[in-house]
Amino acid sequence: MTETVDVFKVVRKTIEEELKKAELTVKTCGTKKAELSSPVSEATGFWENPAAIISKPTRWIIHFEKSERGIKADFAKKSDGSIFPGAQTVGYLNNREGNCSAFIFKTHAAIKQNDGTFKFPNWEWLIAMIFSSPLPAGTSSQTLSNFTPSEGTVVYSDKNYPIETLAVFRIHPENADLEIEEIGSVTYDEATIALKEFLSEHNKEEI
Repeated sequence: MTETVDVFKVVRKTIEEELKKAELTVKTCGTKKAELSSPVSEATGFWENPAAIISKPTRWIIHFEKSERGIKADFAKKSDGSIFPGAQTVGYLNNREGNCSAFIFKTHAAIKQNDGTFKFPNWEWLIAMIFSSPLPAGTSSQTLSNFTPSEGTVVYSDKNYPIETLAVFRIHPENADLEIEEIGSVTYDEATIALKEFLSEHNKEEI
């Protein structure tokens, strides 16, 4: 908890110092509470009740799967391989003033097991999504949806916006190793690399 707060404060302060020169600001999602406010499903690796939360998700849930080729990160997907509705929504923000040029959100890990169920080891990262110009004024709960790393875009107020920079900030968990039956050890460091690779089709940085 303490480290999460400390990392967030440093990240936000660093970005704000650059943006305030242009009278712009940073918006955040999921940073007020350390714990998840809504239950998740080990059966699906997503929210237990997606319909109740995808309009205001407090975390971006990412699936991780280990194979002989290593660990891969991907959008949260159903058993048939289709992406869950809302799985590309990274969070929501209050941008009534129209001065948001950076968005910080929490990413939460779901590790897939051989039987198709998932473990949630409480591994998280902060991701900063930075835009070259401020997002136009919206509502008090405007979502950033349909995030497409390969295109480097996200949808805000029904319009695609290009992302200038993505920065991944590590939050070191208490348990950095996870043992999964028939799969073996999965580490936070390996998951971090997989997350970076998933985002690597667009510009990204790691802190």
